[in-house]
Amino acid sequence: MLKPHPPTWYRIECSPTDLLAIENTFVRFWADFGYPADAALFARREPTDPTYVYVSPGADTFFAGELAVWSAQPCPPPSPSAVSLLAGHNDACNMLVTKSPQ
Repeated sequence: MLKPHPPTWYRIECSPTDLLAIENTFVRFWADFGYPADAALFARREPTDPTYVYVSPGADTFFAGELAVWSAQPCPPPSPSAVSLLAGHNDACNMLVTKSPQ
């Protein structure tokens, strides 16, 4: 029996200017899909050029086209101390905490 694939996080490398465009597009799509609780967008706390945007696994259903446009790469979840929530529900940061196997 095949095991399901773990949820995939994505990282987009972009300029600070593109960050705003990505955020605005994400928020529009997120709203169009009814604000799913498992979808969120994070960015590095420290502004850099380039900077990094992180897309949670729940966003792949409505943001897949944009992930391709921005050449997003699969990645592990970002460290909670390294990112800020750009879009998502207030408890979205809980997605960043990895659970240990039992």
